Amino acid sequence: MTLDVLVISPFRRPTFRKAISERYPVREPWDSPPLIVAGGLEQRGLTVGYLALQNLFDSWEESRDLSRLREILMDVPTRMVLFTSDYFIPSRSTATLFGIRVVSKQMRAAHAEVIIGVAGRLATTAGPHLLDQVPECDFLVHGEPESVVGDIAAELLEKGVAEARHPSLVTRASTTDGQRPHPATTATLDETPLPAWHLLDRSLHWWDKHEPTSDTAGIPFSLRTSAGCRFRCRFCAGVPNWLNYRTKSAARVAAEIDGLVEATQGRAQFSFLEDEIFTRDLTHVEAISAVCVERGIRFDGVYTHSSLLTSEVAQPLARMTGRVFLGLDNPDDAILKEMRKGQRFDTVLTAIETARAAGLGTHLEWIIGSPSDTVDSLAASLNLITSLYSTGVVESINTYVYCPHPGTEYAERAETYGIRIIDGFEDMQESGGYPTYETKHLTQQQIFVAYLMSQLTIAEIARDRDRGIVQSAVGSSSRGELHRLFDKLRGQ
Repeated sequence: MTLDVLVISPFRRPTFRKAISERYPVREPWDSPPLIVAGGLEQRGLTVGYLALQNLFDSWEESRDLSRLREILMDVPTRMVLFTSDYFIPSRSTATLFGIRVVSKQMRAAHAEVIIGVAGRLATTAGPHLLDQVPECDFLVHGEPESVVGDIAAELLEKGVAEARHPSLVTRASTTDGQRPHPATTATLDETPLPAWHLLDRSLHWWDKHEPTSDTAGIPFSLRTSAGCRFRCRFCAGVPNWLNYRTKSAARVAAEIDGLVEATQGRAQFSFLEDEIFTRDLTHVEAISAVCVERGIRFDGVYTHSSLLTSEVAQPLARMTGRVFLGLDNPDDAILKEMRKGQRFDTVLTAIETARAAGLGTHLEWIIGSPSDTVDSLAASLNLITSLYSTGVVESINTYVYCPHPGTEYAERAETYGIRIIDGFEDMQESGGYPTYETKHLTQQQIFVAYLMSQLTIAEIARDRDRGIVQSAVGSSSRGELHRLFDKLRGQ
Protein backbone atom coordinates (compact mmCIF):
# COMPACT_ATOMS: atom_id res chain seq x y z
CA MET A 1 0.00 0.00 0.00
CA THR A 2 1.23 3.48 -0.85
CA LEU A 3 1.05 5.81 2.14
CA ASP A 4 -0.17 9.38 2.03
CA VAL A 5 2.65 10.65 4.25
CA LEU A 6 5.89 9.19 5.56
CA VAL A 7 7.13 11.10 8.63
CA ILE A 8 10.89 10.95 9.12
CA SER A 9 13.08 12.11 12.00
CA PRO A 10 16.27 12.86 10.01
CA PHE A 11 19.78 11.90 11.05
CA ARG A 12 22.85 14.12 11.43
CA ARG A 13 26.49 13.72 10.57
CA PRO A 14 28.18 11.35 13.01
CA THR A 15 30.02 13.10 15.81
CA PHE A 16 33.67 12.15 16.26
CA ARG A 17 32.68 9.45 18.77
CA LYS A 18 30.35 7.70 16.35
CA ALA A 19 32.80 8.31 13.51
CA ILE A 20 35.40 6.36 15.49
CA SER A 21 32.99 3.47 16.04
CA GLU A 22 29.35 2.92 15.10
CA ARG A 23 29.07 0.89 18.32
CA TYR A 24 30.35 3.70 20.52
CA PRO A 25 28.26 3.42 23.70
CA VAL A 26 26.34 6.69 23.39
CA ARG A 27 22.71 6.58 22.27
CA GLU A 28 20.26 9.29 21.30
CA PRO A 29 16.79 9.04 22.84
CA TRP A 30 13.87 8.40 20.53
CA ASP A 31 11.92 11.67 20.52
CA SER A 32 8.15 12.15 20.74
CA PRO A 33 7.53 15.32 18.61
CA PRO A 34 7.71 13.57 15.20
CA LEU A 35 5.19 11.01 16.41
CA ILE A 36 2.82 13.75 17.59
CA VAL A 37 3.04 15.21 14.08
CA ALA A 38 2.29 11.74 12.71
CA GLY A 39 -0.71 11.58 15.02
CA GLY A 40 -1.95 14.88 13.63
CA LEU A 41 -1.75 13.54 10.09
CA GLU A 42 -3.65 10.40 11.05
CA GLN A 43 -6.27 12.51 12.81
CA ARG A 44 -6.92 14.19 9.44
CA GLY A 45 -7.66 10.79 7.93
CA LEU A 46 -4.37 10.31 6.09
CA THR A 47 -2.42 7.04 5.98
CA VAL A 48 0.90 7.56 7.71
CA GLY A 49 4.20 5.80 8.29
CA TYR A 50 7.16 6.73 10.49
CA LEU A 51 10.92 6.16 10.32
CA ALA A 52 13.22 7.07 13.21
CA LEU A 53 16.25 7.58 10.97
CA GLN A 54 17.83 9.80 13.65
CA ASN A 55 18.24 6.65 15.71
CA LEU A 56 18.79 4.11 12.93
CA PHE A 57 21.67 6.10 11.36
CA ASP A 58 23.51 7.85 14.18
CA SER A 59 26.86 6.81 12.68
CA TRP A 60 26.30 7.48 8.99
CA GLU A 61 28.91 6.17 6.56
CA GLU A 62 27.71 6.32 2.96
CA SER A 63 29.73 3.38 1.68
CA ARG A 64 28.34 1.21 4.47
CA ASP A 65 24.84 2.60 5.04
CA LEU A 66 23.48 3.88 1.74
CA SER A 67 22.25 0.49 0.57
CA ARG A 68 20.50 -0.10 3.90
CA LEU A 69 18.90 3.36 3.75
CA ARG A 70 17.60 2.65 0.25
CA GLU A 71 16.20 -0.68 1.38
CA ILE A 72 14.38 0.98 4.29
CA LEU A 73 12.99 3.78 2.13
CA MET A 74 11.91 1.54 -0.74
CA ASP A 75 9.98 -0.59 1.72
CA VAL A 76 7.62 2.35 2.29
CA PRO A 77 6.05 3.73 -0.91
CA THR A 78 4.56 7.15 -0.17
CA ARG A 79 3.10 10.22 -1.84
CA MET A 80 4.70 12.66 0.60
CA VAL A 81 7.74 12.74 2.88
CA LEU A 82 7.73 15.06 5.89
CA PHE A 83 10.93 15.57 7.88
CA THR A 84 10.32 16.83 11.38
CA SER A 85 12.08 17.20 14.73
CA ASP A 86 11.55 19.05 17.98
CA TYR A 87 10.20 22.59 17.59
CA PHE A 88 11.93 24.06 20.64
CA ILE A 89 15.30 22.34 21.08
CA PRO A 90 17.85 23.63 18.53
CA SER A 91 20.41 20.90 19.20
CA ARG A 92 17.90 18.30 17.99
CA SER A 93 17.06 20.19 14.81
CA THR A 94 19.72 22.32 13.12
CA ALA A 95 22.22 19.63 12.06
CA THR A 96 19.46 17.38 10.70
CA LEU A 97 19.90 19.32 7.48
CA PHE A 98 22.49 16.66 6.66
CA GLY A 99 20.03 13.78 6.80
CA ILE A 100 17.32 15.80 5.07
CA ARG A 101 19.66 16.33 2.12
CA VAL A 102 20.72 12.69 1.90
CA VAL A 103 17.23 11.23 2.14
CA SER A 104 15.60 13.84 -0.12
CA LYS A 105 17.98 12.97 -2.96
CA GLN A 106 17.19 9.28 -2.57
CA MET A 107 13.44 9.79 -2.43
CA ARG A 108 13.29 12.14 -5.40
CA ALA A 109 15.52 9.87 -7.48
CA ALA A 110 13.27 6.90 -6.76
CA HIS A 111 9.91 8.73 -6.94
CA ALA A 112 9.96 11.85 -9.09
CA GLU A 113 6.45 12.88 -8.02
CA VAL A 114 6.90 12.55 -4.27
CA ILE A 115 6.20 15.78 -2.34
CA ILE A 116 8.92 16.62 0.19
CA GLY A 117 8.54 18.97 3.17
CA VAL A 118 10.11 19.95 6.49
CA ALA A 119 8.46 20.92 9.79
CA GLY A 120 9.84 21.86 13.20
CA ARG A 121 12.38 24.36 14.44
CA LEU A 122 14.73 24.30 11.44
CA ALA A 123 11.87 24.86 8.99
CA THR A 124 10.76 27.86 11.05
CA THR A 125 14.10 29.50 11.79
CA ALA A 126 15.85 28.85 8.46
CA GLY A 127 12.77 29.58 6.37
CA PRO A 128 13.26 30.06 2.60
CA HIS A 129 17.02 29.57 3.06
CA LEU A 130 16.23 25.92 3.73
CA LEU A 131 14.55 25.65 0.33
CA ASP A 132 17.81 26.84 -1.22
CA GLN A 133 19.81 24.35 0.83
CA VAL A 134 17.61 21.41 -0.20
CA PRO A 135 16.59 21.69 -3.89
CA GLU A 136 14.28 18.67 -3.58
CA CYS A 137 12.28 20.30 -0.77
CA ASP A 138 8.82 21.54 -1.86
CA PHE A 139 7.41 23.09 1.29
CA LEU A 140 7.96 24.12 4.91
CA VAL A 141 5.57 24.32 7.84
CA HIS A 142 6.14 27.54 9.78
CA GLY A 143 5.59 27.38 13.53
CA GLU A 144 4.34 24.58 15.77
CA PRO A 145 3.20 21.98 13.23
CA GLU A 146 0.92 19.69 15.24
CA SER A 147 -2.30 21.69 14.87
CA VAL A 148 -2.00 22.48 11.15
CA VAL A 149 0.05 19.70 9.57
CA GLY A 150 -2.97 17.54 8.72
CA ASP A 151 -4.74 20.33 6.82
CA ILE A 152 -1.53 21.39 5.04
CA ALA A 153 -0.68 17.84 3.96
CA ALA A 154 -4.21 17.12 2.79
CA GLU A 155 -4.31 20.30 0.70
CA LEU A 156 -0.90 19.62 -0.84
CA LEU A 157 -1.90 16.07 -1.76
CA GLU A 158 -5.20 17.24 -3.24
CA LYS A 159 -4.15 20.41 -5.07
CA GLY A 160 -0.40 20.04 -5.52
CA VAL A 161 2.36 22.35 -4.36
CA ALA A 162 1.65 25.05 -6.92
CA GLU A 163 -1.97 25.54 -5.87
CA ALA A 164 -1.87 24.89 -2.11
CA ARG A 165 -2.40 27.90 0.16
CA HIS A 166 -2.22 27.98 3.95
CA PRO A 167 -1.17 30.77 6.35
CA SER A 168 1.60 28.57 7.81
CA LEU A 169 2.74 27.02 4.52
CA VAL A 170 5.99 28.18 2.88
CA THR A 171 6.73 27.26 -0.74
CA ARG A 172 8.95 28.72 -3.41
CA ALA A 173 5.91 30.38 -4.93
CA SER A 174 4.86 31.97 -1.64
CA THR A 175 8.35 33.36 -1.02
CA THR A 176 8.49 34.76 -4.55
CA ASP A 177 5.12 36.45 -3.96
CA GLY A 178 6.50 38.01 -0.79
CA GLN A 179 3.99 36.27 1.49
CA ARG A 180 4.95 36.23 5.17
CA PRO A 181 3.90 32.96 6.82
CA HIS A 182 1.82 33.01 9.98
CA PRO A 183 3.40 30.90 12.73
CA ALA A 184 1.16 28.00 13.66
CA THR A 185 0.40 27.87 17.37
CA THR A 186 -0.74 25.00 19.55
CA ALA A 187 -3.04 26.80 21.97
CA THR A 188 -3.63 23.89 24.36
CA LEU A 189 -1.22 20.98 24.55
CA ASP A 190 -3.94 18.53 25.62
CA GLU A 191 -5.69 19.19 22.32
CA THR A 192 -2.72 18.00 20.27
CA PRO A 193 -2.91 14.44 18.94
CA LEU A 194 -1.42 11.69 21.02
CA PRO A 195 1.93 10.43 19.71
CA ALA A 196 1.34 7.70 17.12
CA TRP A 197 3.40 5.20 19.08
CA HIS A 198 1.91 2.31 17.05
CA LEU A 199 3.91 3.59 14.06
CA LEU A 200 7.15 2.65 15.84
CA ASP A 201 6.87 -0.94 14.63
CA ARG A 202 8.67 -0.35 11.33
CA SER A 203 11.58 1.50 12.96
CA LEU A 204 11.88 -1.08 15.74
CA HIS A 205 11.98 -3.82 13.12
CA TRP A 206 14.97 -2.21 11.39
CA TRP A 207 16.55 -1.43 14.77
CA ASP A 208 16.35 -5.08 15.81
CA LYS A 209 17.68 -6.20 12.45
CA HIS A 210 20.78 -4.02 12.72
CA GLU A 211 21.17 -3.82 16.54
CA PRO A 212 19.97 -7.25 17.74
CA THR A 213 21.60 -7.07 21.18
CA SER A 214 21.65 -3.33 21.82
CA ASP A 215 18.51 -2.83 23.89
CA THR A 216 19.21 -5.03 26.92
CA ALA A 217 18.84 -1.92 29.09
CA GLY A 218 15.78 -0.71 27.19
CA ILE A 219 15.44 1.77 24.35
CA PRO A 220 15.68 5.37 25.61
CA PHE A 221 12.68 7.62 24.89
CA SER A 222 12.06 11.25 25.75
CA LEU A 223 8.71 12.89 26.51
CA ARG A 224 7.43 16.45 26.70
CA THR A 225 5.00 17.57 29.42
CA SER A 226 5.24 21.34 28.87
CA ALA A 227 6.29 23.71 26.11
CA GLY A 228 7.86 27.14 26.12
CA CYS A 229 10.25 29.00 28.40
CA ARG A 230 10.36 32.15 30.51
CA PHE A 231 13.96 33.02 29.57
CA ARG A 232 15.31 34.40 26.30
CA CYS A 233 18.90 33.17 26.27
CA ARG A 234 20.74 34.55 23.26
CA PHE A 235 22.05 31.10 22.30
CA CYS A 236 18.76 29.21 22.59
CA ALA A 237 15.53 31.21 22.15
CA GLY A 238 14.49 32.04 18.62
CA VAL A 239 11.14 30.57 17.57
CA PRO A 240 7.63 32.05 17.68
CA ASN A 241 5.79 31.14 20.90
CA TRP A 242 9.06 30.59 22.78
CA LEU A 243 7.71 32.49 25.79
CA ASN A 244 4.24 30.95 25.51
CA TYR A 245 4.47 28.50 28.40
CA ARG A 246 1.87 25.69 28.38
CA THR A 247 1.51 22.38 30.20
CA LYS A 248 -0.11 19.02 29.56
CA SER A 249 -2.52 17.61 32.11
CA ALA A 250 -1.57 14.61 34.21
CA ALA A 251 -4.16 12.54 32.36
CA ARG A 252 -2.63 13.43 29.02
CA VAL A 253 0.90 12.57 30.17
CA ALA A 254 -0.36 9.31 31.64
CA ALA A 255 -1.96 8.42 28.31
CA GLU A 256 1.32 9.10 26.47
CA ILE A 257 3.30 6.97 28.91
CA ASP A 258 0.81 4.10 28.82
CA GLY A 259 0.64 4.21 25.04
CA LEU A 260 4.43 4.05 24.71
CA VAL A 261 4.74 1.14 27.15
CA GLU A 262 2.07 -0.78 25.26
CA ALA A 263 3.44 -0.01 21.79
CA THR A 264 6.98 -1.07 22.72
CA GLN A 265 5.87 -4.01 24.88
CA GLY A 266 7.77 -2.58 27.81
CA ARG A 267 11.02 -1.99 25.90
CA ALA A 268 10.90 1.79 26.40
CA GLN A 269 13.26 3.29 28.94
CA PHE A 270 12.14 6.76 30.02
CA SER A 271 15.28 8.81 29.51
CA PHE A 272 14.48 12.49 30.09
CA LEU A 273 11.82 15.15 29.72
CA GLU A 274 12.13 17.42 26.69
CA ASP A 275 10.64 20.31 28.71
CA GLU A 276 12.69 23.51 28.73
CA ILE A 277 11.79 24.36 32.35
CA PHE A 278 9.81 21.53 33.91
CA THR A 279 9.77 22.99 37.43
CA ARG A 280 8.18 26.35 36.61
CA ASP A 281 4.76 25.26 37.93
CA LEU A 282 4.65 23.44 41.29
CA THR A 283 1.15 22.08 40.64
CA HIS A 284 2.31 20.60 37.34
CA VAL A 285 5.38 18.99 38.93
CA GLU A 286 3.25 17.42 41.66
CA ALA A 287 0.74 16.07 39.14
CA ILE A 288 3.33 14.56 36.80
CA SER A 289 5.30 13.16 39.72
CA ALA A 290 2.18 11.37 40.92
CA VAL A 291 1.69 9.83 37.47
CA CYS A 292 5.28 8.58 37.47
CA VAL A 293 5.08 7.16 40.98
CA GLU A 294 1.85 5.40 40.11
CA ARG A 295 3.52 3.71 37.14
CA GLY A 296 6.90 3.07 38.74
CA ILE A 297 8.71 5.37 36.32
CA ARG A 298 11.89 7.27 37.12
CA PHE A 299 13.47 9.48 34.49
CA ASP A 300 17.25 9.62 34.11
CA GLY A 301 17.03 13.38 34.57
CA VAL A 302 14.84 16.45 34.32
CA TYR A 303 15.90 19.84 32.94
CA THR A 304 15.16 23.07 34.74
CA HIS A 305 16.58 26.51 35.51
CA SER A 306 18.48 27.19 38.72
CA SER A 307 16.06 29.96 39.75
CA LEU A 308 13.11 27.56 39.47
CA LEU A 309 14.40 24.80 41.73
CA THR A 310 12.80 25.48 45.12
CA SER A 311 12.55 23.13 48.08
CA GLU A 312 8.79 22.84 47.43
CA VAL A 313 9.41 21.69 43.87
CA ALA A 314 12.37 19.46 44.72
CA GLN A 315 10.33 17.14 46.95
CA PRO A 316 7.89 15.82 44.31
CA LEU A 317 10.68 15.97 41.72
CA ALA A 318 12.77 13.53 43.76
CA ARG A 319 9.98 10.96 43.46
CA MET A 320 10.23 10.82 39.65
CA THR A 321 13.97 11.25 39.02
CA GLY A 322 17.32 10.92 40.73
CA ARG A 323 18.85 14.13 39.41
CA VAL A 324 18.19 17.50 37.88
CA PHE A 325 19.93 18.93 34.81
CA LEU A 326 20.97 22.56 35.19
CA GLY A 327 22.46 24.69 32.47
CA LEU A 328 25.29 26.48 34.25
CA ASP A 329 26.71 27.33 30.81
CA ASN A 330 29.42 29.58 32.24
CA PRO A 331 30.57 30.38 35.80
CA ASP A 332 31.38 34.03 35.00
CA ASP A 333 28.50 36.29 36.04
CA ALA A 334 29.39 38.88 33.41
CA ILE A 335 29.24 36.25 30.66
CA LEU A 336 25.98 34.85 32.05
CA LYS A 337 24.49 38.35 31.90
CA GLU A 338 25.71 38.83 28.35
CA MET A 339 24.12 35.47 27.43
CA ARG A 340 20.89 36.75 29.02
CA LYS A 341 20.84 33.53 31.02
CA GLY A 342 18.80 34.93 33.91
CA GLN A 343 21.02 33.54 36.65
CA ARG A 344 24.25 34.07 38.54
CA PHE A 345 26.79 31.48 39.59
CA ASP A 346 25.64 31.67 43.21
CA THR A 347 22.07 30.96 42.05
CA VAL A 348 23.31 27.68 40.63
CA LEU A 349 25.17 26.82 43.84
CA THR A 350 21.97 27.45 45.81
CA ALA A 351 20.03 25.18 43.45
CA ILE A 352 22.63 22.44 43.92
CA GLU A 353 22.18 22.64 47.69
CA THR A 354 18.39 22.62 47.32
CA ALA A 355 18.61 19.50 45.17
CA ARG A 356 20.95 17.77 47.60
CA ALA A 357 18.62 18.48 50.52
CA ALA A 358 15.85 16.67 48.64
CA GLY A 359 18.07 13.70 47.80
CA LEU A 360 18.59 14.77 44.21
CA GLY A 361 21.89 14.69 42.37
CA THR A 362 22.81 17.54 40.04
CA HIS A 363 24.06 17.35 36.47
CA LEU A 364 25.60 20.56 35.12
CA GLU A 365 25.75 21.49 31.45
CA TRP A 366 28.48 23.85 30.29
CA ILE A 367 28.97 25.76 27.03
CA ILE A 368 32.53 25.93 25.71
CA GLY A 369 33.38 28.78 23.35
CA SER A 370 30.49 31.19 23.83
CA PRO A 371 30.95 34.58 22.10
CA SER A 372 32.35 36.19 25.27
CA ASP A 373 34.66 33.34 26.23
CA THR A 374 38.39 34.08 26.37
CA VAL A 375 41.40 31.93 27.18
CA ASP A 376 41.14 33.14 30.77
CA SER A 377 37.43 32.27 31.06
CA LEU A 378 38.08 28.84 29.52
CA ALA A 379 40.84 28.26 32.07
CA ALA A 380 38.43 29.24 34.84
CA SER A 381 35.78 26.89 33.46
CA LEU A 382 38.18 23.95 33.24
CA ASN A 383 39.38 24.51 36.79
CA LEU A 384 35.85 24.84 38.14
CA ILE A 385 34.67 21.74 36.28
CA THR A 386 37.47 19.87 38.03
CA SER A 387 36.59 21.38 41.39
CA LEU A 388 32.82 20.82 41.33
CA TYR A 389 33.05 17.30 39.95
CA SER A 390 36.08 15.84 41.72
CA THR A 391 34.95 17.09 45.15
CA GLY A 392 31.49 15.57 44.74
CA VAL A 393 29.56 18.85 44.73
CA VAL A 394 27.70 17.64 41.63
CA GLU A 395 26.92 14.16 40.39
CA SER A 396 27.95 14.75 36.80
CA ILE A 397 28.96 17.42 34.26
CA ASN A 398 28.90 17.57 30.49
CA THR A 399 30.27 20.21 28.15
CA TYR A 400 29.04 21.35 24.74
CA VAL A 401 30.47 23.31 21.86
CA TYR A 402 28.56 26.55 21.39
CA CYS A 403 26.57 26.53 18.14
CA PRO A 404 25.17 29.64 16.38
CA HIS A 405 21.78 28.06 15.72
CA PRO A 406 19.58 29.88 13.19
CA GLY A 407 16.94 32.10 14.74
CA THR A 408 18.90 32.81 17.91
CA GLU A 409 20.02 36.34 18.68
CA TYR A 410 23.70 35.42 18.59
CA ALA A 411 23.34 33.97 15.10
CA GLU A 412 21.04 36.63 13.69
CA ARG A 413 23.29 39.43 14.98
CA ALA A 414 26.59 37.57 14.71
CA GLU A 415 28.65 40.60 13.69
CA THR A 416 27.41 42.56 16.71
CA TYR A 417 28.69 39.85 19.03
CA GLY A 418 32.00 39.34 17.24
CA ILE A 419 31.06 35.98 15.73
CA ARG A 420 32.16 34.86 12.28
CA ILE A 421 30.09 31.88 11.17
CA ILE A 422 32.23 29.69 8.92
CA ASP A 423 30.36 26.42 8.37
CA GLY A 424 26.73 25.56 7.67
CA PHE A 425 23.78 24.18 9.63
CA GLU A 426 24.62 20.52 9.13
CA ASP A 427 27.87 20.94 11.07
CA MET A 428 26.25 22.59 14.11
CA GLN A 429 26.47 19.82 16.69
CA GLU A 430 26.84 20.75 20.33
CA SER A 431 27.97 17.35 21.57
CA GLY A 432 31.10 16.20 19.78
CA GLY A 433 30.92 18.66 16.91
CA TYR A 434 33.69 20.85 15.52
CA PRO A 435 32.97 24.59 16.06
CA THR A 436 31.33 26.20 13.03
CA TYR A 437 32.52 29.69 13.91
CA GLU A 438 35.24 31.78 15.46
CA THR A 439 35.01 34.79 17.76
CA LYS A 440 37.07 37.91 18.30
CA HIS A 441 38.73 36.07 21.20
CA LEU A 442 39.05 32.44 20.04
CA THR A 443 39.70 30.43 16.86
CA GLN A 444 37.84 27.28 15.86
CA GLN A 445 40.86 25.20 16.83
CA GLN A 446 41.18 26.79 20.26
CA ILE A 447 37.51 26.21 21.01
CA PHE A 448 37.59 22.60 19.89
CA VAL A 449 40.71 21.77 21.88
CA ALA A 450 39.20 23.43 24.97
CA TYR A 451 36.13 21.24 24.46
CA LEU A 452 38.28 18.11 24.16
CA MET A 453 40.23 19.14 27.26
CA SER A 454 36.97 19.47 29.18
CA GLN A 455 35.78 16.06 27.98
CA LEU A 456 39.08 14.43 28.97
CA THR A 457 38.94 16.09 32.37
CA ILE A 458 35.38 14.88 32.94
CA ALA A 459 36.18 11.33 31.78
CA GLU A 460 39.19 11.01 34.08
CA ILE A 461 37.33 12.39 37.09
CA ALA A 462 34.41 10.05 36.35
CA ARG A 463 36.84 7.13 36.41
CA ASP A 464 38.07 8.18 39.84
CA ARG A 465 34.54 8.81 41.09
CA ASP A 466 33.57 5.28 40.02
CA ARG A 467 36.45 4.05 42.21
CA GLY A 468 35.13 6.03 45.16
CA ILE A 469 37.84 8.70 44.98
CA VAL A 470 36.57 12.13 46.00
CA GLN A 471 38.95 15.06 46.40
CA SER A 472 38.74 17.45 49.35
CA ALA A 473 39.96 20.44 47.36
CA VAL A 474 41.40 21.45 43.99
CA GLY A 475 44.22 23.92 43.47
CA SER A 476 44.38 26.86 41.10
CA SER A 477 45.24 26.56 37.42
CA SER A 478 48.53 27.44 35.78
CA ARG A 479 47.19 30.28 33.63
CA GLY A 480 50.55 31.05 32.04
CA GLU A 481 50.94 27.51 30.72
CA LEU A 482 47.37 27.40 29.43
CA HIS A 483 47.92 30.70 27.62
CA ARG A 484 51.07 29.26 26.06
CA LEU A 485 49.19 26.18 24.82
CA PHE A 486 46.30 28.21 23.41
CA ASP A 487 48.71 30.64 21.75
CA LYS A 488 50.26 27.66 19.95
CA LEU A 489 46.80 26.65 18.76
CA ARG A 490 46.31 30.14 17.38
CA GLY A 491 49.64 29.85 15.62
CA GLN A 492 51.47 32.52 17.60
